[in-house]
Amino acid sequence: MIDLTPGQGSALSGLFTALGAVIGIIIAGRFFSGKVKSLSEALDESRRLLTEHADAVRITLASITEEVNVLRDAVGSVGEQAARIESNVADAEALRQPEVEGPEVAAWEQLRERWLEVRDLLEAEANSDELDGRRRAAYSRMDRRTYGSLIERMNKDGELSDEKAEKFQEALDIWLRYRNGRLQVAQVDFQRMSALLASLNAQLDQAP
Repeated sequence: MIDLTPGQGSALSGLFTALGAVIGIIIAGRFFSGKVKSLSEALDESRRLLTEHADAVRITLASITEEVNVLRDAVGSVGEQAARIESNVADAEALRQPEVEGPEVAAWEQLRERWLEVRDLLEAEANSDELDGRRRAAYSRMDRRTYGSLIERMNKDGELSDEKAEKFQEALDIWLRYRNGRLQVAQVDFQRMSALLASLNAQLDQAP
């Protein structure tokens, strides 16, 4: 190990600094094909190239972000369609062997039409562009065989007000009561489902 005095250390440090500057000029000169003559010019050229590179990166990132947004919307749409298909399949399986017939089936179908409109309003809330992408993805993965879990989760997350959540849940409860087609649809329940649908539509129209 070699011991250096403070003076020798300073001198050696200065020598290394000067040598580094010389080497930097040589390397820069070779890198830029001999177009730069000094360290200042090399630094200016480096800044220019870095700026051009940064601009290119920003353009690329903007393009990637746009493509990701398009993909996110496409995935959200697929998730929404898959959820509705799952719900429709569950409804069809529930009525595979109906115990009502004639006018009673017609009443059931009318109730189902009202429920499907309510369901579509709920799906629109769960797939709103205003939602965070991660929440939309989480909602799209939730079981649609009852919709109760989705309503509860969206209410807990603050995406559905208590009033809206109660209306969606009440409509769901009415539908589940008659879903399997074993009961004759009571007029009072049909009217209530219609009223809930009208109220939810009105709230949607009033939303900013």
